[in-house]
Amino acid sequence: VVRDFDESHPDFESKPWEQFPSFRGNQPTLGIVEKILGDDSKPVYRGNITVTSKLTFDQWYSDTPNVNRPVQVKLNLTRQPDGTLQAKHDEFFPLDFLGNLHPVHKHKFWFTMEMHTVFRYHGGETFTFDGDDDLWVFINRSLAIDLGGMHGALRASVNLDTLGLNKGEVASLDLFYAERHTFESHFRVDTTIDFDEDLCTDHEHMLLGTVPSNNLGGPGGLLFRGTGVVPMKPQQELELAITVKDGSTYSPGSMQNGKFGEYVLISVKADSKVALQFRFRDPNTKTPKKLAKTYLSLLDLDAISPGLSSESVEIGGFTNKILSFPTEVMEEPVGSGATRFSASAAGTVDDNPQDANLLTVGQKKRVVTLEFQDVSVMEAKLSCTVGNTDCDFMFAVSPTLLCTFNVGPPAPPPVTQTATTTMTTTATTTVTTSETVQFCVIDISAFNIHLICFPEKQWWMFWK
Repeated sequence: VVRDFDESHPDFESKPWEQFPSFRGNQPTLGIVEKILGDDSKPVYRGNITVTSKLTFDQWYSDTPNVNRPVQVKLNLTRQPDGTLQAKHDEFFPLDFLGNLHPVHKHKFWFTMEMHTVFRYHGGETFTFDGDDDLWVFINRSLAIDLGGMHGALRASVNLDTLGLNKGEVASLDLFYAERHTFESHFRVDTTIDFDEDLCTDHEHMLLGTVPSNNLGGPGGLLFRGTGVVPMKPQQELELAITVKDGSTYSPGSMQNGKFGEYVLISVKADSKVALQFRFRDPNTKTPKKLAKTYLSLLDLDAISPGLSSESVEIGGFTNKILSFPTEVMEEPVGSGATRFSASAAGTVDDNPQDANLLTVGQKKRVVTLEFQDVSVMEAKLSCTVGNTDCDFMFAVSPTLLCTFNVGPPAPPPVTQTATTTMTTTATTTVTTSETVQFCVIDISAFNIHLICFPEKQWWMFWK
């Protein structure tokens, strides 16, 4: 997230060299922030020169009406010949496309940026930043690089072996940046951390790979040629073909279908619906491939708001469903063993998930993960209500709620519900005996599973 500020903000375009004799523009101002991230996963103001107050600093990385404007910007890291990842911008002005450029320097200055991600630590990794102005990097929520203050381009590096991480563990990286003064802006990252690594190693899933055909509703359909991943087994080539079911018609929306990060994106025109088939195939022979277990996650289900369209998905045949707790996803049976999933809260394009390994708590509330067994074909009906916006549906061929991590402190564990013809049990299971009925939940936190039962249904047990 990049936040656009105005020159009038007291922390931007100030002249600390006139106010503070100790100021040096060729060195960082250390100690502006505390060494541990706050509970909201933001830097905690500690205090030093170049920043007016805690109040003004807290606006840097928070959406503040009439002070800043948040903009979603993608920062790409490019793989170098030596295997490192690099983002190099000698002129770093990600908001120039908004216009209203500086009349002299012809760029849009005065912005902040924050990024959050996770990675698996293998040992020997390094992270290096070179640029201006403020830059703080937190690894596992602890400050690892401190280049705070207004200054020219400065360089700092951290060897992750010095941070007490355990090899094989998944760690978080949170980066906070600010461009506070004309007339230059530099941003460069060089790292051996593999942010592209698949972290979902304990569950069956599919890496989507390439898109050799993007013709939903026509010959070839929407095709993904990627990799099937099964724990403890060699990866296999796998193809996912998404086609319109016979008898249904597809009215495309305004967005281009295809691959959005590691997600399937399908755009549907407002006031229309389409029935789809998801087929797993051998990429060479095109023969059906039955999977002993697979998952399909529905993400970013947006509810209706004034003038906008609402999304829902009808799907059946799953053996388990996994929801966050609490959840914004609503569900209702629609006959023939299918369930309609829809959302109860409005959303925008700015809250779309981007990182296959990381979701915010809010994004997790709009996800349902469905487990299928012994299938080669899955069917789903996508519906977009009347409104002035088209609907963009996002899917992952993975157990999103079991695999992704979240920004900030750990979220409550997801709730797993088992679909049967006689009763609904969940990770959360209604257990029936000949003498008593108990209402149980399974706490799967950190995979140390515990069954907790109650003699009566609790108020927060929203399932039937």
